[in-house]
Amino acid sequence: MQLQSLRERHRDELASLCCDHYRLELDVQLTHGSALRCRIEQLLAAARDTCQARLNRTHDAEVTELKKKLDAHNWEEMKALARRHRDKSELAR
Repeated sequence: MQLQSLRERHRDELASLCCDHYRLELDVQLTHGSALRCRIEQLLAAARDTCQARLNRTHDAEVTELKKKLDAHNWEEMKALARRHRDKSELAR
């Protein structure tokens, strides 16, 4: 009998504690929710801008590297073409 009453008392106290906790969380959400959302949006925007800037730097570096490789490849091709055409003109003489 005593164990049963202790369980009921514990259940009632736990239910009361949960209700109080829920009310306090709701109060915090109602009073500070908009400020928290605004701050989170600011932090997300800053993080997005940082990531976008890093992505742009990486993109620019890749483009520069690819342009250098392409220029070097084109220069080698032009050099090879110049050698071929010069050899043909020398053979024609």
